[in-house]
Amino acid sequence: MTKTAHIYIRFSTLEQREGTSTRRQKDDCLRHIESKGWKLGEVLIDEGRSAFSGDNRTEGAALAIFENEASMGLHHGSILLVERLDRLSQQGLEDTFDLIRHFGRHGVHVATVDGDTFYEAGARLDLVQVITMLVKAETAREESEKKSERLKRRYEIRRNDAETMKRPMSRTCPAWLVVEDGVYNIDKAKAKVVREIWGMADSGMGAHSIARKLNREGVETWGRWGRKAAVWDRARISKILNDPAVIGEYQPHIMRDGKRVKHGEPFKLFPVIVEPELFARVRATAKTRLETKGGGRSAVVVNLVSGLARCSECGGKMEYKRIKPAGSTYVAKSGNVLTHKRDVAALVCRNAANHGKCPNRSQLTYMGFEDALLDSLLPLAMDDKAFLRRDEVAQLNGLIAEKTREAEHAKVRAERLWLAFANDGNGPSAMAQRLAEGAEAEANDCEAAIAELHKQREKAMGKASGEEHLSRIASIRQHLYDEDLEVRAVHRRKVMEAIRSVCERVTCFPSREVRVSLINGTRMISIKPGMGRSPAKISHLDMVHPTREYPGDSLVGQELRRRIKEARVGR
Repeated sequence: MTKTAHIYIRFSTLEQREGTSTRRQKDDCLRHIESKGWKLGEVLIDEGRSAFSGDNRTEGAALAIFENEASMGLHHGSILLVERLDRLSQQGLEDTFDLIRHFGRHGVHVATVDGDTFYEAGARLDLVQVITMLVKAETAREESEKKSERLKRRYEIRRNDAETMKRPMSRTCPAWLVVEDGVYNIDKAKAKVVREIWGMADSGMGAHSIARKLNREGVETWGRWGRKAAVWDRARISKILNDPAVIGEYQPHIMRDGKRVKHGEPFKLFPVIVEPELFARVRATAKTRLETKGGGRSAVVVNLVSGLARCSECGGKMEYKRIKPAGSTYVAKSGNVLTHKRDVAALVCRNAANHGKCPNRSQLTYMGFEDALLDSLLPLAMDDKAFLRRDEVAQLNGLIAEKTREAEHAKVRAERLWLAFANDGNGPSAMAQRLAEGAEAEANDCEAAIAELHKQREKAMGKASGEEHLSRIASIRQHLYDEDLEVRAVHRRKVMEAIRSVCERVTCFPSREVRVSLINGTRMISIKPGMGRSPAKISHLDMVHPTREYPGDSLVGQELRRRIKEARVGR
């Protein structure tokens, strides 16, 4: 029976995509398959995945997916073919050997073009194969370590050259620049768009309005490595309006523990395409606007489901659209002029709002939705732990431990004195009795103090009756619209975190119905905000049986089911 061979291709940096690495690996593997008479299966490619750090075996990588499928028996009898063994792993002899054996245990053969090696699944590896594999694995690891050190040194040299001689560190640069003959040149078309964006921001337009204008005018977006968004949106505009590269500044970064972090101070490197005065003016205006508008992203959390709410039609994010700010006036049916106490806002599909193809053009009344969401979810989301005062609990734990030791010593002393009083051969004296009674009273005082400290700790841990819990929830809600923006920000951020801790997704439909799904499918809440003064329609569907256990749940899911059960029977 003809074996099926799956080709695995990997390279470490995205810059290699523009080279010949992929084509060379694929061509070599195809020739090898043809020479062996195997049948070609899948071609698995990991772009920009390092085998030295093990990134090619983390979640989402092609090799990791293939590993999981192999573990389920989906590739039994097939071959995994690579150019060289170090395409699979560069983490040393133990990891490489374990990976080969892992595939072998699940019926997957591993083959390499280099050396024409074939590691047969289920068969005992001979001594030569083992030694050759271990030598290659350890050599690959050592070479990767040396390469890593050389790259760090090269980075330092390039950084110094960039700072002192204004030389490009690499071909990677802001989208409006290109590297030609070792210098930065301005892409005039893209730079013109960037200047227009800053000009519109200077005139008072927000990021959302700028994005809509660019989309209406058909201005193309840009991206890197062949990836670009279909339309302009607020996030892309905000990124440009926050990028100091437009005034020539470059901020070096390095990788630390798998994360990209700032390294050193920024310095002038790029050509200036936006005047520094314009940059400073727009940034200052943005800060002022965020601090004073009451719903500014940096001042308070205006949208409690930001990032959670998705459109049912296209899966895109639902965007917070502010229609009228708090404090603006309107004429009621009675003819009286009234003032909006809160912002008039709506949730809209970002793709539809930016003139995308999504058919969901409905606007969901935000305040009505928020009120209904808090009514139905907040007592559940903000459990006792939400009111935990960690510093106070830690202090009380220390006091309890100290008083417990004092009580133990007082008990021992009282027992010893009473024993001495009872065994006094000359007859019990009044002084001995007073000493014993004093020690016993001291021990009792310590016990009482410990009991009082335990009560204080329970309170600091957020323990409360059902009535007290609802009362403090109501207090939290009052502060969500506090006139003091700092107070408002603290409470809205706390509520937002509580909602995210129990909520899995929020789906918005064209019919203006919102379905809120809690973690592990514990509950589904349907909300249809009312129009004007009409109340919202709320319905709950619980998936929690009062006596059944759910051992397969995550810890968060188990905790949420416990809360739901408590809510049914009262706290």
